[in-house]
Amino acid sequence: MTIYDTQVLSERTIKNFKPTRLYIRELCGMYYFGKSSSRDINWYYGSGTVWTKRIQKYGKENIRTLWISDWYYCPHEIQEVALHFSKENKIVESKLWANLRPENGLDGGDLSLFRSEKAKITRAKQIGVNAANYDNTVYTFMHKTGIIEITTRMTLINKYNVSPSNLSSVISGHRSTVNGWKLLIIPE
Repeated sequence: MTIYDTQVLSERTIKNFKPTRLYIRELCGMYYFGKSSSRDINWYYGSGTVWTKRIQKYGKENIRTLWISDWYYCPHEIQEVALHFSKENKIVESKLWANLRPENGLDGGDLSLFRSEKAKITRAKQIGVNAANYDNTVYTFMHKTGIIEITTRMTLINKYNVSPSNLSSVISGHRSTVNGWKLLIIPE
């Protein structure tokens, strides 16, 4: 599972879905990919830490809307299109995009996959570091005590104080364990 995979939609999400459009905005060289169910696409400028700080710095009057989609009436369709665009344009990894998580056309994505990585991505984008090398792959690790973690490399490193280089060796297969952790399932 990656951050760009489609989610199973609940009956509630399907029932409450309102016709929605996707859009791309630009502000002083940085882009934002978002969605709106408002008839007036300019009513809502977007959200997120990086994007709102950029708006505060440069002013909403300088935001340019570069593209607006047609209306989507099906939550499954908008989710597929939005996640495909997010993945193809690496909107989470690239410093050109303000998005800290993929846009899914519904709610911005499954936060459970992002909470622990959000600080790293936010910091990288705020200081202008290219986060293209950020590994958002979700791995399954098992500790010798039986604890299983389904998480990204960075989360395991931060949560359990694991050596980054040794964990990379476990993931690449050059080492079997690090601090009692082994790779249980190799992502496709």
